[in-house]
Amino acid sequence: MRVIGVAAVAVCVVLTAAGCREDGGDATPRPGASAAVPAGSGPGPRTDQTFKISRTVPATEAREALPRGPWQRVHYVAGQNGGRTTKPLAVTAAGELVVAMSPPAKTGNETVAIGQSRVGLWNGSGFHPFPLPAGYGGPPRQTAGGTERDGVAVWAETASTDLYRFDWRVYAYDAATGRTRLLGDSAAMAPKAWLPLGPGNGEPVIGDRTAYWSTTYPTEDEREFGMRVMKRPVTGEGTLDVAVDQAKFPAAAGSDLYYVRSHDVAPRFPEGRYEIRRLTPAGDDQAVAAGPLGAEQEVSKLVAEGERLAWVVSSPSDERSTLYLRDSADNEAVAFPLEHAAPWTMYVNLTSSLLTWSNGSASGDAGQYVYELSGQRLWRLGTVDGHSIVHGSGNAVAWSELSADNVSAYHTAIWKPTG
Repeated sequence: MRVIGVAAVAVCVVLTAAGCREDGGDATPRPGASAAVPAGSGPGPRTDQTFKISRTVPATEAREALPRGPWQRVHYVAGQNGGRTTKPLAVTAAGELVVAMSPPAKTGNETVAIGQSRVGLWNGSGFHPFPLPAGYGGPPRQTAGGTERDGVAVWAETASTDLYRFDWRVYAYDAATGRTRLLGDSAAMAPKAWLPLGPGNGEPVIGDRTAYWSTTYPTEDEREFGMRVMKRPVTGEGTLDVAVDQAKFPAAAGSDLYYVRSHDVAPRFPEGRYEIRRLTPAGDDQAVAAGPLGAEQEVSKLVAEGERLAWVVSSPSDERSTLYLRDSADNEAVAFPLEHAAPWTMYVNLTSSLLTWSNGSASGDAGQYVYELSGQRLWRLGTVDGHSIVHGSGNAVAWSELSADNVSAYHTAIWKPTG
């Protein structure tokens, strides 16, 4: 599942962080848990691409999915409900929408005061907030992003509305137990009570009952801050641990963790190249895909499902990027040229049957795309400049639209693959 990034909705105040333990578990990172950089990532310039491009699919090949297409509508969700703003975080496989409901922010004297977001499920009978964990409190926080898998929702909240500073608390709700738990708090790892906003911050993912998310962290070298992936069981048991250091954009497939390593987060890693690596529960850490990076290029998204990976190589300077869909069975990838800069706040989702994407609030092509894996057909749900959102889970999709009075609304539907 894809999450909405905090940078896409941030305005400008000083970031705040408050430490707390809201569920009796240990939300402090375990000392010594950081993983070393694997031997395969040593210096030495390499620009080889380790996978083959089998097909290129431009957006001009997309068929229009509206008003009639291979889908059946499930829900319609208004963007404003009782004065509160509805923010979609994920769609479930049943076509229900995980949303954050927030009161309007108040502005004045060059500051912005936010109200507390509530995360819950929107279905045919309305909004059903997830229960608050024990000890929930502190300054008001907005929801940065979230995801859902098999009845478990995980989301990040932040007290910051600053584009450059960030704090986080990560929570998990489990429908099987009906409980919400705190998984981690950035105050435990940030003595200054704030962290710089890094790529993918606030975007948790779920593997086999484990939540992963990336974060910046203070270092004692000239960088001042590094980037790593954290993990904790969604039950809140055990400790908050470092899954892997010098890494960004975690993606989970079963019990395996995938992540991106490149020079921007690993200073000893050669410039002009990236690796997508897989870390197994046994500790085996190997590169599964690699490729070159041109000047100013970077990997800006990564998602995983089963034996497939999808990632984006972004080119911000010329607003030309590429989305790759790779199958490990034959090490071949389908390439989708993107007519926008592909920031990490764009939306990319990979399910067992669909690949979906849109550019979020970026300039350029604002189409909402669905690619059928079996039939290899590309569809466009619509185009929403400045607010292009699409989520996917199983055969379910959700997408945004703007009403005649420029108010957001969201649709969920079950996709009927045509191949």
